[in-house]
Amino acid sequence: MATSVDPYSYGAGAHRNVRTAVERHCIDARLGNAEATYQLGRMYAIGNGVETNMRHAAALCRQAAALGHGNAKLIVQVIRTDDAALPDCVIAAAPLPSNRVSAAAKQPLIQRAGGKTDQIGFAPTAPPTDSSPRMETEAGELFSQPIDGKRQVSEALTNWLAAWSRRNLAAYLATYSPEFEVPAGRSREQWVDERHARILWKSWISVKINALEIDLSGSVARAQFFQEYRSDKLSETSRKTLTLVKLEDKWLIRQEIAR
Repeated sequence: MATSVDPYSYGAGAHRNVRTAVERHCIDARLGNAEATYQLGRMYAIGNGVETNMRHAAALCRQAAALGHGNAKLIVQVIRTDDAALPDCVIAAAPLPSNRVSAAAKQPLIQRAGGKTDQIGFAPTAPPTDSSPRMETEAGELFSQPIDGKRQVSEALTNWLAAWSRRNLAAYLATYSPEFEVPAGRSREQWVDERHARILWKSWISVKINALEIDLSGSVARAQFFQEYRSDKLSETSRKTLTLVKLEDKWLIRQEIAR
């Protein structure tokens, strides 16, 4: 099933605003758009433009899966959905004022990525709850220049590390491409089950990367770095290479190699 382009959350070469993305996705989710429903669920999962709420994330992913969204179908297999609840903006029937909608349609916006750093990482946290601290995002800011490809890739890696360190499985899985090359000849379902066990069965996780190098070639990027992984059950350092692909202006992980 083809997915729609999301210029408000992931546009390149123009401005964006995550608040506009939330508003547009709420409207389109009410109209039964699978991609908008999934993207809104992803925003609730990682706290991007809205307060983190895993009940809303689960309900939206479940609804997107019912509408045929591939990534959502994978995620609902491993997240709790028995207490899921759709956000009010999807349940409500009242549309946004017409001037707000038309302005959004005319002005795709882009979020500023973080500056170049020598180390990217997140400290260990308690098991996530709706009231747990979350990564702060620069929502609602307008910028006159587009972010370049390497900064987009760096932002994608930051989101991947944040989801992993905060044991947010839905957000973590959303950073991987539907075409992710599962290692060791396993199926995607087996890989998801393994990640479920390795992430959610830990009391805390801290992941940092150092000496990051990014090579770009069109819509493919290769990121190499040293990874420092610590949890209540394991501590290790490894050399890792990620291959990311640009799909509808989103950089997603297609291959992951650890040495």
